[in-house]
Amino acid sequence: LSDLELTGGNLEIIFENLKPNVKELKLQKGVAGQCSNLKFFLKSNTTLTGVNLSGAKIGTEGAKHIADALIVNKTLKSLDLSSNGISENGTIAIVKAVRSSK
Repeated sequence: LSDLELTGGNLEIIFENLKPNVKELKLQKGVAGQCSNLKFFLKSNTTLTGVNLSGAKIGTEGAKHIADALIVNKTLKSLDLSSNGISENGTIAIVKAVRSSK
């Protein structure tokens, strides 16, 4: 899915139909502005162990959505948020979420 340009509700449709045994997810385009959908998916998913959002342009607001999900999600072990333009506040939100989920 990393090369798809996801728009509108496409990401939500993909999440609704994603097989429950998927372990890794790589989304690098079209995620910006749809992180609330990703948040709800990560909160409810119990099989995903890795997510690569490198270069997805989620920014600080997207990072805060991811942080909300990380507090609840106990199966995710790997998360790549490189090259996303995340500010210090977004980084702090992620770090706090990871610490609280242990």
